[in-house]
Amino acid sequence: MPRPQVSPLDQATGDEDRANDLRRNGWTAQAALDKVRSAAEEARGRVTRTQRTVELTRNAISYTDPAPINRPGS
Repeated sequence: MPRPQVSPLDQATGDEDRANDLRRNGWTAQAALDKVRSAAEEARGRVTRTQRTVELTRNAISYTDPAPINRPGS
């Protein structure tokens, strides 16, 4: 059975949680935790940027004329 798809943000957040647990128990280096945290922060940043792009696009669309386009020969 195929594994369900996981969003990059969910994957990064899960990795960050696991790395925090490993670091807390002394099973991984601080540098490894820092790397995972950086990846999770980047994933959160991508989501924020994408949400902002959607907002800006919706705003731009709100200024368009919803009338159909009359093309010659249609």
